[in-house]
Amino acid sequence: MKGIEEHVPLFILTLLIAFAAILAICVTESAEARTITVRSDGSGEFTVIQDALDASVQGDTVDVGEGTFNETIVVERSIFLKGVGTGQTIVNANGSGDAATIRGQNIQVSGMAFIGAGETDRKTGSGILITNHSVTLSNIRTEHNSIGINIHRGNLTLIQGSTIANNSMDGIRITAGYRPFITGNHIFNNLGTGIFVQYSMDAVIAENTIETTSFGYIIYPGRGIELKESVRITVSKNSFMNCGIGITSDIPEHWYSHSIDALNVIGTEEKPIRYLTKEFGGDFDWEAGQLIIANCTDLLIRDTVLSNVSTGAIIAFSRNVTLQNSTCYFTDTAIFIKGSAECRVIESTIYVSHDNGVILEGSFGTSITDNLFGLIGMRYNPGIARGSSILLRDSHLNWIRNNTFHMCKSHGIELQESTWNVLNRNRVQQSQGTGIIIASGSDSNELKNNDIDGSRLGGLLISGGSDENTVSDDLYSGNSFGISILDSHRTIITGTNISGNGIGVQMGKGTADVILSWCDLSMNGIGLSIEGNISGLDATNNSWGHDSGPFHDELNPGAKGDSIEMDDIDATVNFKPWRDSNGDALYTYDPDDGGDDKDTEELRMLIGALLILFMMLLVVVESRPPIKY
Repeated sequence: MKGIEEHVPLFILTLLIAFAAILAICVTESAEARTITVRSDGSGEFTVIQDALDASVQGDTVDVGEGTFNETIVVERSIFLKGVGTGQTIVNANGSGDAATIRGQNIQVSGMAFIGAGETDRKTGSGILITNHSVTLSNIRTEHNSIGINIHRGNLTLIQGSTIANNSMDGIRITAGYRPFITGNHIFNNLGTGIFVQYSMDAVIAENTIETTSFGYIIYPGRGIELKESVRITVSKNSFMNCGIGITSDIPEHWYSHSIDALNVIGTEEKPIRYLTKEFGGDFDWEAGQLIIANCTDLLIRDTVLSNVSTGAIIAFSRNVTLQNSTCYFTDTAIFIKGSAECRVIESTIYVSHDNGVILEGSFGTSITDNLFGLIGMRYNPGIARGSSILLRDSHLNWIRNNTFHMCKSHGIELQESTWNVLNRNRVQQSQGTGIIIASGSDSNELKNNDIDGSRLGGLLISGGSDENTVSDDLYSGNSFGISILDSHRTIITGTNISGNGIGVQMGKGTADVILSWCDLSMNGIGLSIEGNISGLDATNNSWGHDSGPFHDELNPGAKGDSIEMDDIDATVNFKPWRDSNGDALYTYDPDDGGDDKDTEELRMLIGALLILFMMLLVVVESRPPIKY
């Protein structure tokens, strides 16, 4: 179990020694080195920091006194820029770009605050932007910027003992960095990620306290540390509050090359982060604050409680990993499975996830079975459905079965670019979103025996060129619409109860070759609504709530069943025969005789058979020779 109990690697000590040497070089004064003073009251050599920087030479110290300096500064020479303290010496950019830009090498900045950096037409504003190597920041405060500290292609950067808070995007962002060292900082209430590392290598992130965003009494779990397409990142002895670690990449090495030890803890209970890589076989029943499993095979993880973290369990590029009888709550996404095969999430409880319950991405052969989902998609956004209880993206041949979704603000089950999946016996109750969504080219999926009741945005939506999906024996009741099909072909819906909805079935332009048969379309506000000139709709053999069939003012006037509404009378729709209360097929209905002489399909067939028999008898009689007397 590589990484579970490892301490910070030895090269960290080497790195610290290197930083100390760099600092010694920076502060060693040559014959020309001097201290330049900046005082806002005019008692120093300068009143503007940038003027002092422009007058400095390599090895100088620029000493800035108390006050708020409303300017943006650029540091290009190897100097020591120091202030009185983060509460006394403040550089305020007032929304005009980066508060401080560090372009030189071997620069140290200490005892100052950088605030008010905002977005410009050119780029996002940062409290401190670093674009060169060997920069040390200590006892710094960056607050109320777009990004707190932004390291872009800077190597050997040291950030220590600083406060990075209340920025509208990331606290610290490192892009294409080599061996940055982030230690002993307090990072909190940043709206993006606490520490976002992308396209970087050999970073060390140790002994930081990272807290999520909060709005009053509402706390949203977020990303404490995000590693995007990076390798060999060491994460050790960090304390996370309502957040955790995320990894983003389509390359397996970016998932299993890191060193993330169990000395990273989550919450006041200090539950450890468990990071497993290249593990083959095992049955784990342990305490964990977060699970990250990469490149593993044949694992069973059970009875685990994961809470107050951005993503509870992450399974990546693994096979046959089972998460059983576990509980996930107060997360952004409870479980994320990527690039994996034959995994299982079974008999677990997932509730109060602010975005999604379970995400499958690029996975196949996975079973999500017998789970309970509640209060998913609860991130504050009034009146808007957010996330999905189960979301499949580019995932195929999976089984979603026997799950219950109750009182979720999210959609129930959503498929994006996913094919050949089976959705069976799932129940979605009182969802603020759509019960089931099949979209973005999700073809050949099978829905059977699902129950969707009371979804505010609708029961089942098939859209975006999702073709050849089948629905059988489902129940859609009490939804804004039962089933909606948009711009999709060859959908087959049979044996399904679609009743008590605002609209039973609605179809839009671009829909073709749909079979809607042997269904119960009754007690809906509108039975079938068609927008645009769709083609090839077979709506025969359905029950419409009355023996007279569906009402249409031209095609079936006077009928008392659920109505059919079409804005284009030329739409190719066939709804005859329909089924009466006895299940018999009807083409017409005569209310005056109570239906005793109904022109049923069986009667028409009988009459046709008798006519054929009569004609055959005539042929026989005419072919016999005449009788001679």
